[in-house]
Amino acid sequence: MKKVYIIGNGPSATAHRIGDEIDRADFVVRINNFQTAGHEPFVGTKTDLLFTCRLNEYLNTLNQFPEVILCLLMNPLDGVTIPPELISAPNVSMHISWDHVNDLTPRLGLRENCYPSTGLLCILTMLERFNHVNITGFDNFENGNGHYFAPGPRLTPPRHDGPGERAIIFNLVERGQVTIVK
Repeated sequence: MKKVYIIGNGPSATAHRIGDEIDRADFVVRINNFQTAGHEPFVGTKTDLLFTCRLNEYLNTLNQFPEVILCLLMNPLDGVTIPPELISAPNVSMHISWDHVNDLTPRLGLRENCYPSTGLLCILTMLERFNHVNITGFDNFENGNGHYFAPGPRLTPPRHDGPGERAIIFNLVERGQVTIVK
């Protein structure tokens, strides 16, 4: 079985010095605007896949990543779409449409008018590819903490359901599909 790590951006990502273990993994996934510089002992440096909804931030740097999965977490009716040049980039293996997110949301049991975070979508998508994933840095917006690389207050985005996502992740842990690395 391949050893797969998904590194979230929550403060718990720097709670344990597992950077070397992450870098030895078979496959490492990072999310959105991650940072490794200065945090290597905790989060390592290896990146096999970038899973992001931050389309504009990566338009010019997409080729830095061996593989990219794009997800659209905004309604295209609001004028947000994935630029065609991103979808057709050679390292973009898939894109997750708003329609998919919209269809998935009620099945997950999240609060009304909420949709899954990029992190939860990443876990679910990687479980379609791998039987098991290890995760770190998934704090589900608890305690209002920011990202490990930008500490400070950060409120749960109003369209995400932190407690609901936490319940989904713990269900996956109970089923043996996810291990929370500590």
